[in-house]
Amino acid sequence: MGITYGNHHLPFLSVTEFIRTKLKVWISRRDSCDAHDMLFILTGYWESIDINRIPEQDMDVYVKQNPEAKSAWKAIKRRYGV
Repeated sequence: MGITYGNHHLPFLSVTEFIRTKLKVWISRRDSCDAHDMLFILTGYWESIDINRIPEQDMDVYVKQNPEAKSAWKAIKRRYGV
């Protein structure tokens, strides 16, 4: 998936894939910038996130360390009946 800008092909991630990728990186290095990026997307675009692509255990760890994300994560889980 991607877009073409001039002669360059730029990759484009869905909201879900963005969260999935950022979560993997955050789990490995616990960078506050990654945590902030995830929080921005989670709180603003939670309705577009596919829970089936997100590692639930890793996200639970993230939410424990970033409680501001708790309501968005709960909303996603509720949406999928988890």
